[in-house]
Amino acid sequence: MRAQFASGIITAQRRVKLVQELLQAQEWAKEQRKAKARKSLLKYAQRIREERTAARKEELKQEMQLIAQLEEQLQAETKEIKEKKEQERRRGLAFWMKTVCLIFVSLLLLLVAVLGSAVLYAQHYDQELLYRLLLRVLPQAMYASPAYFASRSLRVVCDGLLPI
Repeated sequence: MRAQFASGIITAQRRVKLVQELLQAQEWAKEQRKAKARKSLLKYAQRIREERTAARKEELKQEMQLIAQLEEQLQAETKEIKEKKEQERRRGLAFWMKTVCLIFVSLLLLLVAVLGSAVLYAQHYDQELLYRLLLRVLPQAMYASPAYFASRSLRVVCDGLLPI
């Protein structure tokens, strides 16, 4: 009996030991599954993080391209504005130069018309008027030459020197 009892105790101890080993194996398997699940979860989180980082990089790249395009457009528009300002300045200068030339030519034409009228009047009505006007308008050095040319075309009846 003792042998049977002893063998029963040994068997019970073995059973307890086997149950303990089985529980330890189950705990170990449970820990392994948890570790595997953690690793899987970490891999999933890492993959999501990488995808988000890639998406952010892509968005940043697109934003940088957009910024570069906007800068190019801004530079082009700035250059165009400068060219337009230069054209406006040139047009303004051309307008004023044209206006000044028009005024100058108009004055010259007016002067020619007045002088022509005076010459025609002097030639037909009062021939001495031209000589009197020449003395007042021109200095003496310049008077000699126009008086010579005027005397060839205009007949003046005068006794003595020309009137002063």
